[in-house]
Amino acid sequence: HSEEDFAKWVHEDRMSPQNLVRQLPRILANPEARRQFFLHNAREAVKVLDQPAANTVLGSASLEQIATALAVKVRQLHWPDMQSMKQAPNQQPALAVLECFDELKSIVEFLGNSEGG
Repeated sequence: HSEEDFAKWVHEDRMSPQNLVRQLPRILANPEARRQFFLHNAREAVKVLDQPAANTVLGSASLEQIATALAVKVRQLHWPDMQSMKQAPNQQPALAVLECFDELKSIVEFLGNSEGG
């Protein structure tokens, strides 16, 4: 970005408070932070940078918490999302669901077999 871009951002009050100017390289390097910066301002962009990484949060969650969250998320799926996965079975969303199903299926089969002795 140019000095002209920077001057425009200052004029549009995107760099408020001004001490966030030091965070500008981090903001512009992060796609979601950059999006928030251009939609709102640096303050909103820094909020994205301050959030813990999803993998960190998920990695520290219990299996029970993840299973509950997954069940809630699945119940919230909309028909167009389902159709999209069906039409693109080799794309990441469908592949992730299928992989999760395979792992859950093996656990459910084990739990079912352990009940019988």
